[in-house]
Amino acid sequence: MKKLTKIAAAILLTLTLLAPGFAAADDMKAMVDYSKVKVVTKSKMELVPLREIAESLGYQVAWDAKTHFITLTCTTMSNSMMDDKKMDDGKMMDDKKMDDGKMMDDGKMMDDGKMMDDKKMDDGKMMDNKKVDDSKMMEKKYMVKIKVGSKNITVDMSEKMLSSAPTIINSKTYVSKSFIEMYLANKTMMK
Repeated sequence: MKKLTKIAAAILLTLTLLAPGFAAADDMKAMVDYSKVKVVTKSKMELVPLREIAESLGYQVAWDAKTHFITLTCTTMSNSMMDDKKMDDGKMMDDKKMDDGKMMDDGKMMDDGKMMDDKKMDDGKMMDNKKVDDSKMMEKKYMVKIKVGSKNITVDMSEKMLSSAPTIINSKTYVSKSFIEMYLANKTMMK
């Protein structure tokens, strides 16, 4: 009986831990609604109209008829102070370097009589919280540039290669669902 209880508890624990992951995966898949567009199958690949899907995800679509380039741009808000790329430069000190015994102890820290009192600090020159928070937020543009008939793609100044080239069907540009999910949907999820 004890063995059966342990097995049941282990199964219940496993299901409890896995359920949120499955739910999150379903939420990501549901992000792009293909039911409102005409899906075309070509060479066993499902293609969708680029403009309709991109605009539904918040992208601006620009078509250059001379060159057949399509530029997709999406503007998101980014907290510039917390941008991982800027913070992860290897120049930040880790905890071990800070623990060198040279820090002031609590008895001496800031108790030297040289600090200004509260009256001197209240001069109206300090920024309020709204200004600080707004200044940290910056617009961040994400750009994808593709050419009809070409597998080459530019994603934020980085060259990539598609598995299938965008194509024109009935005066509309079609791309694979995998293109939408890899290069467009993932970026809008990060907003």
